[in-house]
Parts: sequence; structure tokens; C-alpha cells
Amino acid sequence: MWDNGDLVVVVDSDLQSLVPGFLLNKRANIADTLRALEQGDYETAERVGHQLRGEGSSFGFDQVTAMGFELERAAKGADRSAALRWARSLAEFLDHVEVRFSDEVGGDSR
Repeated sequence: MWDNGDLVVVVDSDLQSLVPGFLLNKRANIADTLRALEQGDYETAERVGHQLRGEGSSFGFDQVTAMGFELERAAKGADRSAALRWARSLAEFLDHVEVRFSDEVGGDSR
């Protein structure tokens, strides 16, 4: 599903100590979202999508921001199929993403 280039994220080295916790929390948020969607709880999925949309770019995970937007939009429209698809895509991305830090790749993350 993912092009290998899509799975590499370069993050500012200043955030290096925060990234493991960020990824752990986002995985937990997605697990909660999947459970909520199974129960028809679109409000939780919409809230998590909104959070992901805002937090992803803050850490350099633009893919998370984009998918969070789509999750939020699907949940807002009560489109269970699309919301599940986006939540599962986010889970897969978070499980396979390779994080590199700007000092490792010789430059700024932007």
C-alpha cells in the first residue's frame, strides 16, 4: 500500500526525545478510534482525526495530518466505511514508518 519513500519521515532533531511517545500515543488513539467506530461512535473518531490533523505536522508527520483530516471528514459525515479505512491506514502507517532525524540526514527537517 505504501511507497517506501512515503514511510520515511524526517523529524527535527530537537524533537527526537518526544517522537517515541508521540508514536505510542497516536497508536493508542487509533486503537481507540477503531473500537469506537465498531460501536458507531463517530464523535470519538472525529475528535481523534482532528487531533491527528493538528499534531501530525507539529512533529513533521505530514502524512498523519493528511490522513487525520480524511478520518475527521469521514467521521463527521458518519461514513463508517471511509472512517475505518482511514483509521486502518493510519495504524498501518504508524506501524511501518521509519523516522530519521535532521542531524542524521544532514539538514533541516523542513
